[in-house]
Amino acid sequence: MVRPLNLCLLLLWFVLSMRVQHVHAQLADYNVQLLDEGDQIRTSNILKMVKDIHGFLWMLSPRYIQRFDGQNLKRFDIDGEDLLDIVADHDGKIWVSTQSTIRRFVSDSRGFQRLRINGPLPTKFNVMQVSTQNQVWIISGKGLFAYDKPTDTFVHQPIPGLADTQFYRKIFQKSGDEFFIGNTHILFAYNTNTRKVRSIPFNAVSAIAPFSGDILWVTDARLQTFELDFRTGSSSPIQADKFQPRPESNFMEISAVAPLGSDNYLVSTSKGCFRYNRKSGLFHKAVLYHYGSELANNEIYTSYFDQDKTLWMLGQQGIIFFKPLQHTISWLRSFNRKGMDWNNNIRALTGDNQGNIWMATSAGLSRLSLKDGTVKSFHASNSRSAAFQFPSIQGIVYDGKNLILGPGAGGVVLFDPGSETFRKPVYPPSQPALSTKASQDYIYSIVPLSNGNMLVLGDLSCYLLERNTYKISELAFTGSNFILQTAAQDHAGKIWVGTYKGLLLLDQKFKTLAMDTTMTPSKLVTSLLVRNDSTAWAGSVGLFEVTRRGDRLTRRAILPELANQQITMLFQDKTGQIWIGADDGFYRYDAGSKKLEWFDIWDNVQNKQLNPNSLFQAGDGNLYLGGNNGLNYFRPELIGAQRKDLTVLVTSVKINQNDSLYQGRPLELSWNQNTVEIQFVTTYFQNASKVKYRYRLAGLDDGWIYHGNNNIVRFSSLAPGHYRFDLQASLDGISWHASRQAVVFSILSPIWKRPWFFLLAAVMILAVINLLFKIRVAAVRKQQAAVFALQSKANELEKEKAMAMYESLKQQLNPHFLFNSLTSLDSLIWLDAAKASTFLDGLSRIYRYILKNREKELVPLKEEISFAQNYIALQSTRFGSGLIVDTAVPETMGNFRIAPVTIQNLIENAIKHNIISDDAPLVIRIYTEGQHLVVSNNVQKKNFVETSNKQGLIHLVNLYSFLSPVAVQIIETPDDFVIKLPLV
Repeated sequence: MVRPLNLCLLLLWFVLSMRVQHVHAQLADYNVQLLDEGDQIRTSNILKMVKDIHGFLWMLSPRYIQRFDGQNLKRFDIDGEDLLDIVADHDGKIWVSTQSTIRRFVSDSRGFQRLRINGPLPTKFNVMQVSTQNQVWIISGKGLFAYDKPTDTFVHQPIPGLADTQFYRKIFQKSGDEFFIGNTHILFAYNTNTRKVRSIPFNAVSAIAPFSGDILWVTDARLQTFELDFRTGSSSPIQADKFQPRPESNFMEISAVAPLGSDNYLVSTSKGCFRYNRKSGLFHKAVLYHYGSELANNEIYTSYFDQDKTLWMLGQQGIIFFKPLQHTISWLRSFNRKGMDWNNNIRALTGDNQGNIWMATSAGLSRLSLKDGTVKSFHASNSRSAAFQFPSIQGIVYDGKNLILGPGAGGVVLFDPGSETFRKPVYPPSQPALSTKASQDYIYSIVPLSNGNMLVLGDLSCYLLERNTYKISELAFTGSNFILQTAAQDHAGKIWVGTYKGLLLLDQKFKTLAMDTTMTPSKLVTSLLVRNDSTAWAGSVGLFEVTRRGDRLTRRAILPELANQQITMLFQDKTGQIWIGADDGFYRYDAGSKKLEWFDIWDNVQNKQLNPNSLFQAGDGNLYLGGNNGLNYFRPELIGAQRKDLTVLVTSVKINQNDSLYQGRPLELSWNQNTVEIQFVTTYFQNASKVKYRYRLAGLDDGWIYHGNNNIVRFSSLAPGHYRFDLQASLDGISWHASRQAVVFSILSPIWKRPWFFLLAAVMILAVINLLFKIRVAAVRKQQAAVFALQSKANELEKEKAMAMYESLKQQLNPHFLFNSLTSLDSLIWLDAAKASTFLDGLSRIYRYILKNREKELVPLKEEISFAQNYIALQSTRFGSGLIVDTAVPETMGNFRIAPVTIQNLIENAIKHNIISDDAPLVIRIYTEGQHLVVSNNVQKKNFVETSNKQGLIHLVNLYSFLSPVAVQIIETPDDFVIKLPLV
């Protein structure tokens, strides 16, 4: 018998073992991102923030301005007075103000330019606004000034009826075309289009926040806030009891209002950020979550709602930013504090009919109430008799009455949510070994079947849990011992089972129809998605489409981007898009467009692996995902497309390490400016390290170069030519976004490599060659002239020598001829005086001809023929019929010239060398052949020739070499001797 004391201790121990914890885990209104000093930003003294059209975030501090693009921070120090305000106009220009100046940003190298002011001076400035017409306005103590673009000047703008009014320089806000200004006693609403002025008295104004063009929220010096309605001129306080939860004190300043649509607004105050509904008039403090943990929302120093509907707030933790109008993935997690919180390692999920989400974790069972955000946890007991003993739960299903739990050991457990009690299922009494086996099995998953039964997948075997009766039995089929991991049933009732050794397909009676145990690179199948009655997607290391063909399963790899990742989740939402859990995060696949989108920690997906089978879609449409670091949830159909357009900008182009003011126009560089460094950026604030770049430099290489997250590229020793630098950025390596403008530049060739230089050089070289040629030609000509002179002199000498020899020949012939002639004359005087007289007359004409032409080089052929006729006549007197001379020279050849006494010498030569007799006469023929004079005779050679030195013809040939370019021809045959003389 157990003593009462021992019984009490046992009960106390059991209660402590079955401890239940309540944890507050209020769900997030907004999932936010944070920028702080870890991003190089100094947040301690930021006064105001704006974002320009390029996406740069500009932060104003009293002495400097910071510009951030998500990765790089640039600081602009401003000398002089403290900076008071900053605005960005619709064209992307940045304007800042001090008490006495207004400046506009020009460039990184030139900084901010001071602008001229035209109006009543001196005056002090402060707050600026940009009108709907993109005109920059600024308030001073003497009224409003507006920028005048034609004169590049700020000009005073008189306000009707307020010419002498002094204004409070901190009070200047706008809503549409309505400007709100004032002083410490009265507030004005001034419409810049109609120039209409409305006013409401108000004392000790401290801050204003326009709610609309007619309604203004005003905080006074006592930090009490009022609503002013310029339509009615009324003023009413905003009560502190309208704020939920109610602030500890009633002192609060409202600084900005951001409209969210449908009468909902976000209000920035000195007590944090509140959600405001106009109809109810209630303010609910926004619950902000950052990476799964609640972020303190205590005080907002300044806020800015940009053109992309992103709200930027400066809080105690740094710069908080989020898109309040955009549905995002939420992340809920809990940190262990003294072992009292719920566990973040969520292995499986389900939901009940009371609006609760049940989480099977590595440390027990937890219930998340979607109504109030509270979490209640149930832990395993150390008692041997307890139904729930092993803390880690791998599978969980709600059947409408009970939760069916699959712990890592101890067998299946049933949990009644109403009574919050655990119990065992019903084991067949006839199979005591089944209870033992099941209690030792490691359960991986519990899968509900279409008939209401539950399929329990274990390490050792597979079990069937019947609905309503909760009787459990073991299933035996081919592959049931393959360490079953997950399962899915198609509309025909067939069951696809993923195992440690491949994929199985069962019929409704749990008979194996087909299997694939050859999957590679891994056989482990951790997720399944049924596509139709014969096809399923199987997640392993990579994703596969598996199709049944008879008793075989065929597969093909799909989505190669996921080839090296373990696929742990597959889910198809009601729009047909498929969500995929993998090692690197969460993916969404659109089968129609074939587009794969990636979501990771920067999209608020938990930074640890999503667990297999830990996926559940609740009745409210939210999809819940469990992983090793908490719970994600979202409405799949409300998640918009990943950012479509990335703003990719070239921020700097350095030439040979020197800054270049690149403004989008093509650059023309000299040949030695061949080192180009280009810096670029994508204004992306969620995670700049996620941005990847690729570029190509046309003119160097037409292929894309993948550059990772590096935003600087340097080209060295570029050859002269034309270049175009194209740049693209991507968040996932799949969708690429081009920069707004390519960098185009040309490197000029050196002067000595340019075409005109080649042409000029060629001309100069040709000129030099021509000059040298001319000099050479002149030298050659001079040399040739000298040589020619020498040759001429030599020729003259040779000619003179030939003439002298010829003259000598004539002189030799003359005495001989004269002696013979005198002998003949002596004979004729005795025999025939008349004939002697005729002979003497012919002899005298011959000598007169010789004397007449002895100095001449050439004489007409007709004169030479006439002279030869006289000579022949004298010789005929001597030789009679023994000498026959036939002359046949046409009169038309009479003007050609010939050396004097040539024919006479040739006739004389023939007479000298040949026998002459009446019986064998010497026949001499004189005729022309072409432009030659031919003298021929028959050959009747004498045995001995007196007075012959054999030089006569040689001298004649030499003479004619100077008189004619045509040579003298001497033709000698046994019968004839022929001489052809060229006629000149």
